Amino acid sequence: MLDYLSREIGSWLVSPERAAQIAAARYFTGRHDILTRERRVIGRGGQPEVARNLPNNRLVDNQYAKLVRQKVNYLVGKPFRLVGADGRTDGDARCAPLQAFFNLRRRKVIRAVCEDAVSAGTGWVMPYFDGAGRLQIKRIPPYELLPFWADSEHTVLDCAARVFEGERDGKRVRRAEVYTPRGIARYVLDGGRLVRDDWAASGAWLTVNGRPWGWGGVPLVAFKAPGELPLLGRVKTLQDALNTLLSDFQNSLQEDARNTILVLKNYDGADLSEFRHNLAAYGAVRVKTVDGTQGGVETLRVHVDHASYQALAAALKRALIENGMGFDINDGALQGTPNRMTLMAMYADIELDADGYEAEWKASFEELLGFVGAGAKPEVFFERYTLDELERG
Repeated sequence: MLDYLSREIGSWLVSPERAAQIAAARYFTGRHDILTRERRVIGRGGQPEVARNLPNNRLVDNQYAKLVRQKVNYLVGKPFRLVGADGRTDGDARCAPLQAFFNLRRRKVIRAVCEDAVSAGTGWVMPYFDGAGRLQIKRIPPYELLPFWADSEHTVLDCAARVFEGERDGKRVRRAEVYTPRGIARYVLDGGRLVRDDWAASGAWLTVNGRPWGWGGVPLVAFKAPGELPLLGRVKTLQDALNTLLSDFQNSLQEDARNTILVLKNYDGADLSEFRHNLAAYGAVRVKTVDGTQGGVETLRVHVDHASYQALAAALKRALIENGMGFDINDGALQGTPNRMTLMAMYADIELDADGYEAEWKASFEELLGFVGAGAKPEVFFERYTLDELERG
C-alpha cells in the first residue's frame, strides 16, 4: 500500500493539475508569469540572448484577482443563513447551535475555501478537534491535497493524502499525512518513498475515554467549481497578454537615445562600447567632419501608436470579463441612473455562473453539516444582492 501511495503522490506532485492549482494561487496574489520575463535580442550566431541594456518593465494589472473576488463576494459576501425545515432560522432547534458554531472566524475560513473553489477548481475544509476538545474547521490549500475518490462523480472519498513542507532539526522536509475513515497516518517523503514520521504519531481522529473515535468517513469536504474547472484556465492567456501589452507599452515610452538604436555618422571614438558609455555618463559624444560630410547621431525609432495600445488593452479587459463571466463596474451603461433591464443584462453572466457555484456549495455545506451538526441538515441560504440593492449602488 505504501508503494502505491508513494507512486501516486510522486506523480501528482509533478502533474499539470497541481501545477495549475499552484499557478491559481500565484496569480490571485499578483505573482504573474510576466514578473520573470527577460527581454531578448538576436545575438551572435542568430541565437537569442538576454538584453540587459533595454527597459524591461514587468507590470501586472491583476484583473484575475478582481474576477475571483467578484464571484466570491457575490455569493458569500453577505453572511449565509441556515434555514430549518419550516423555512425559518429560529424555527428548528438544530439551527441555533449551528448558527453559533459558524461565528465570524469560521465564516472567514469558509470564505477562503470558496476563493480556492473559484480560483483553483476545488477548495477543501476539514473539521477537527483542537487540544481543548473543541470542534474547529480549517482550510487546506488545494495544491497540498491529493484525493482518492471512490466514484467517478467525485462524491465519496476513500482516502486523501496531504503533502506539505515541515521542519526537522533545522532542515526543510516534505511531510505527508494520509487521511482515512479510521484516522491519520503520518509520513515523511524521503527519496520519493513514504517513511514513518518519528516526530508525529499516527492514530485515530480522536480518543474518548481511552477508545478511538472516528467520523464514519474521511472528514474532508470539497467545495467545487462547476465541473471542477478553475477560473484561471479560462482567462490566463488573456491576463498574460494584458500584462505583456502594458509592459511593452511602458518599455516603448522609456526608450531614448541612451538605450535605443542609434545611427552614427563619422563618430570620433574607439568603439561602440565607449560610445555607449560616454552617452550614458555625459549625455554627449564627439563626431567629426570627413571629406565635407558632417558627422552626427540619429535615432532609429519605431513609431508607437498609443491609441492602438489603449484600444487593445480595453479589448483584453472586456474579453477577460466575458470569459470569466464577471461584470464591469466601469461599464458606460451604468452612468447616470441605470434602469432595471440594464442591470439585469450587466449581471446576467455572473448570475448564471453563480447558479452553478451555489448548487455545488449547497451540497458541500450539507456534507459539512453532517460532520459539524451530528446529522442535522438544515438548508444553507446564500443571500445575493438584489436588483433593488444594485439600483441603489
